Amino acid sequence: MSKTDKTDKIDSNSLENEIGEITDTSFITNIKIDVSASPDKGLSKERKTPENAAFPKERSFTSNANLGASKSSGRTTTLALDPRPYKKRERVYTTIIIILSIALVAQSALLWAMQLHHNSRQNNNLNKSQTEFIISGVNLNQDKLKDVTDAVMRKHLGVSLVILPKNERVALAEFAQGKIQIIQTTEPLSAEEKKELDLIIGKPVQEIHIQLSALGIYTSDLNPISELTLEQLKMIYLGEISSWKSLGNEDSPITTYKLEDNQFIDKIFQEKVMKYSSPKISFNKPLGAFSQMPQAIGYGEVKSLLPNKTKMIKLKLSDSEQGITPIIGNKVNEKYPLVYSTYWYIAGLPDRVLQSFVEEIKK
Repeated sequence: MSKTDKTDKIDSNSLENEIGEITDTSFITNIKIDVSASPDKGLSKERKTPENAAFPKERSFTSNANLGASKSSGRTTTLALDPRPYKKRERVYTTIIIILSIALVAQSALLWAMQLHHNSRQNNNLNKSQTEFIISGVNLNQDKLKDVTDAVMRKHLGVSLVILPKNERVALAEFAQGKIQIIQTTEPLSAEEKKELDLIIGKPVQEIHIQLSALGIYTSDLNPISELTLEQLKMIYLGEISSWKSLGNEDSPITTYKLEDNQFIDKIFQEKVMKYSSPKISFNKPLGAFSQMPQAIGYGEVKSLLPNKTKMIKLKLSDSEQGITPIIGNKVNEKYPLVYSTYWYIAGLPDRVLQSFVEEIKK
C-alpha cells in the first residue's frame, strides 16, 4: 500500500468518526459546500470561509463515500436546520393573529350595536318631538285645560298634549330651551321679556290673551242672601263673620268650602278676595252638595249650568252699588269683580294644532 493510499485511508477513518459525532446534534442534519471552484490542496488545511468560522469541524466533511476521488473533483456537503422551532413560532404568531382578529370583530360589533341604539333613540325622540307637546305653568286651570286638550287631541289624532304644572320661572326657562311648547301665566310678560324670548327661540313667540273666565261664589237657593261685597266675602273666609245672622239671614253658622283643588283658582281667590291672607276652609265640597246646605258657601270656577237649587252670589265693591252677576247669557260679564285673564305663550306648535288650541281655549 502506497503512502498516499494510507493517508487517504486514515483521512477516511477520521472523517467517518467525525461524521458520527456531528450527526448527534439536533440542529444540523447535513452540510453542502461547493468547493469545485478551486483545487483542494489537502483536507488537512482549513479554508477560511464564513462557514468554516461558524463550524470549524464541518469544513472537511463530505457525504461522498468515495473520498479517494480526484482532488480536482468538486466536494459538496449539505446543511439543513431543524424546522421544529420555526413551526412552534409560527403557531404562536398564528394564535396571536386569531386573538387580535376576534377582538377587532367584537369591538366592531359593539360599536355597530351602540350606533344602532343611538340612532333608534334619536328616531324615537324625533317622533316624540313631532307629536308630543308640553303645556306648563304653575297656576294652570287644569279642569278647563283638560277639556281643551281632549278636544284638540280628538281633532288631531296622533298629537299628544301633556299638562305639566311647574314653577312659573322654571316653566319660562324650559320654554326658552324648547322643552315646553305652551306656557300659561296670570300676568303678561313685559316687552323686554317677550323680546328676549323671541331672540332665544329664534322666532316670534305668539301671545294669546284670554279673558273669559271668572271665579264664582256659590250657595243654596234656600239661603236668602244673594249679594255680598268683596270685603264681606273676605271676612267670611277669615272667620271674622261666622254667622249668617249678621248678613241678614237667620242665626246659623257659616261653613266655608271650595269646590275642588285647583291652584289656579286658589291663586285668583287669594289675590282678588283675600288680598293674600290665608282663608279658613272646612274642606272641598262638590257643587251638587250645596243644594241642601243653606249654611254653606263655596268658591270655584264659574259654571254656565248650575245644579238645581244652587245659585251664584252677586258681588259688588261697596254697599252702595248693585250686585253684579258673573254671567250674562252664556258669556262672562267683564264688569264682574272676579273676572280673571290668562296669558298663553306658544312656540313650536304646528299651525293646525295651534289654531285648534286657540279655538278651544276661547270657547
